[in-house]
Amino acid sequence: AAYLAAEAVQTSGVIAVVAAAMFIARRISEVMSAGNRLQTTNMWRITTYLLESLVFIIVGIELPYIIRDLEPGGISKLVGEALIVFLTIVVARIVWIFPSAYFGRAVEGWIKYRNYDPSWRRILFIGWAGVRGGDSLVIALALPLTTAAGAPFPARERIIFITFVVILATLVIEAPTLRSLAKWLGLKADGSTEDEE
Repeated sequence: AAYLAAEAVQTSGVIAVVAAAMFIARRISEVMSAGNRLQTTNMWRITTYLLESLVFIIVGIELPYIIRDLEPGGISKLVGEALIVFLTIVVARIVWIFPSAYFGRAVEGWIKYRNYDPSWRRILFIGWAGVRGGDSLVIALALPLTTAAGAPFPARERIIFITFVVILATLVIEAPTLRSLAKWLGLKADGSTEDEE
């Protein structure tokens, strides 16, 4: 519904869906029981897994055509550009997460989170744990094939390829280090998930 409403007024359907999801996530406990939330969460986990798998399959099918259309020697140049984008994303997330963690606490209200004082260790871990996934690919794949004038969309293949390499880099470089980083920072599970269930 959010996507179609946004498309009707010629704005981004993807951003409308994300905004609607954030709003609903904030209010879900007011309209749904705990039991229903647990069932819904598990159902959506499976659905998300299947949809993200489908997105990666689609990219896997499209990637050979994208590589074929690149200019000779373009792959190594694009991989270099993708690694620059990857490093920029990692650094920007870590730099941004520190002020936003403390500022977010102030905006949310001092009373609600009075006992919550995020340590720098937790914030650093969250900053490093910014693994990219299907969302980035969906947005890249949502780019139109042609412009309104009918010409091919400029750099569409390049954007999809770079997005794919950035996601691959986060999965291959960042994800395997999360357990070691958590141990090094002395982080442990706080038991809040078990308490909530």
